[in-house]
Amino acid sequence: MTLRELSARLMVVVGASGAGKDSVIAAWLASIDEAVRPHRARRTSTRPAHDASEDHEPVDATRFESLRAARAFAFHWDAHGLRYGVRHAALAPLVEGRWVVVNGSRAHLAALRAVAPGARVVEIDAPAAM
Repeated sequence: MTLRELSARLMVVVGASGAGKDSVIAAWLASIDEAVRPHRARRTSTRPAHDASEDHEPVDATRFESLRAARAFAFHWDAHGLRYGVRHAALAPLVEGRWVVVNGSRAHLAALRAVAPGARVVEIDAPAAM
């Protein structure tokens, strides 16, 4: 089956940078029994390895472009001067009938919908810092 066919079990969490998407995802997943807990797709990113704001696979821009050219990503996007991708393997639990959740991008939902039209989108909204 393809991502297009399996996308109804894909949940993409979006929101402004710094809105707490990773924190909300982590807390939500921790509250769900492990037997039915959705899989959290790990992103590949040009974000530095020492950035502890999320668990990701850090790569440099050259490696990212090599992976993109080799079609390693189910989908990818650029945001805030960084590049992000979700590898096909990170979405493999969809084939098993499991839900998958990923931290995504509002600005690239149209591109995501092109490959995963059934994806569910959850937007995290937080007030601007005072």
